Order: sequence, then C-alpha cells, then structure tokens
Amino acid sequence: MTKNQLRLLLLINIITCFHFTGAQTNNNFEITPNKKYVSISVATKKNKNLLDDYIVTNTDTLVNINSSFNLYDLKNFCECFKSDELIQKYYSGLQYYYPKNKSYGITKQWNSKLVVHLDKSLPRTVRKKFRSFFNQVANIDNLDISFSKDIEKSNYLIKFSDTIIPVVKSNYFEDDKLSPYSNVTYKLISDNNSKIFTGKLLIDKSLNKDKQLMLKKLKQLFFMSLGPFYNLRRMPEESLLSNDYKDSKILSEFDLAILKIHYYKIYPNPLKNIEIKKIRKYAKSNCINKN
Repeated sequence: MTKNQLRLLLLINIITCFHFTGAQTNNNFEITPNKKYVSISVATKKNKNLLDDYIVTNTDTLVNINSSFNLYDLKNFCECFKSDELIQKYYSGLQYYYPKNKSYGITKQWNSKLVVHLDKSLPRTVRKKFRSFFNQVANIDNLDISFSKDIEKSNYLIKFSDTIIPVVKSNYFEDDKLSPYSNVTYKLISDNNSKIFTGKLLIDKSLNKDKQLMLKKLKQLFFMSLGPFYNLRRMPEESLLSNDYKDSKILSEFDLAILKIHYYKIYPNPLKNIEIKKIRKYAKSNCINKN
C-alpha cells in the first residue's frame, strides 16, 4: 500500500469514527483511545460482520469495528468517489448550514428510515408515478426510502398546503411558475447532530391544474430534500438538481451517483465543507483513473 493510500485510510477513520467519552450519557467513564466506537446505527450492512465488541449506554449501543474493515472500505470509497467532476458538482450542490459563531459550513443527512406518506388528496396518477420513480433509489446504501398509506407510520408527509405558497421570482425562467421552488416548499427537522429525522413537502393547490408540472416539482423538491441539495444551472439536464431538468421516468445515473456519495457513510458528526475538500483531494490522488 502506498503512503498516500495510508493517509486516505487515516482520513476515512477520522471522519467515520469518534472517541466516546461518556458526554452523551450520565455515565462517567472513558473508553481507551486505542479503540474507536460508533453508534450501531452508523455501521453499514457491509461491515456489521466485522464488529469486534460493543458497549451499551443509556441511549445507544456503541460498537467497535475491526481495523480489517479499512482495506475493504478503501475500495468502497473509491467506487463512490471515482469522478472528480462528479465530486465537484456534489460539493457545489450541497446545502451548507453554518452553526452560530462558526466560519465553516456543515452538511446534513437522513439518519432514519424515510417513510413517505402521500396524502390521498393528491391526484392518484401523480402518487403512483411518484412512488414508481423513487423506488429506483432502493439500492443506495444507508438511505432507506419506503411508502406507507398510514400517516402514523410515516415521517415524511407530502400534501397540499392549507395556505398559499407563492411563485418565486427568478431571473432564469421566462415563466416564474416553472421554477422548481414556485408553489412548492419543504421543511426538514434535524437533531443537534444535524441528522434529519422528519420532513414535510407542501404543494400549492393551484398546481392541481397541471398534474405533469406538479409531478415534476414534487420529484425535484423531494430529491433536493434528501441532501439537502440546491437546484443549480450547471448540473446536467438529466439531473433533478438542474434548472433545465428534462422530466423522465428514469432516475439518472448522475443523481444516483450523487446519493451514493452523500450516503457513502452516515457520519457520526456533521461533515464540514473543509473535510469534503480534503476527501476530494485524496480521492483525486488515490482513486480517480486508478480503479
């Protein structure tokens, strides 16, 4: 293994693991820094069989992943971060949140199963096509999306708004109503660790006049809320993140790749924008054009 690859493995360990000190519970104890413990919810399907040991706290089960996971993880890392252009677009499309008195931006992730409830007031054809479209996300690690007819079993609601959602002024679209942000909005709730656990997507009732436009906006805004991501002009036309998105029944390979990068890991701590730059640098040196 080269020196650069060893550095990359160290970076992955720093980002995906942390030292537990008992600060999150009432227990007053420390775990040796020679072992790195993470919440069992962070361990992916692919590495759970590599667990060395575990500790049960008042609020969670913390597990220690065997170091032999590192070499395997490097391969997975390079499979996700294999295109510098893709990483750059991912970086530019992320919504960053700036904690109070902090100069760096942090990202968010969904850290729970995402169960979507489509309100019955929405047109049946729209609901059916929406479900069919996002069932294509089934093979993304660490992102679990399903649908439920029972609102009590869901944590993401899509419905008509009870109030008017205005048209957003835009310098890009000839008709402001065509902006993905016009007459549609979403709200997300996250915990203190920037992990999203519930959301709501609201649609203005005026869109009921154009079901095709309604479906297109729902697809774009819902996808944006999975990051959350921004809608940008420089994204490819087949992407839901593009201002020029060409509506399709197929979720593009580009959008699937963006999700694979974002959910490569459920990071124990919020990922900073400066850390993403470091990841891009190491991927460029160790993965790109070397697969």
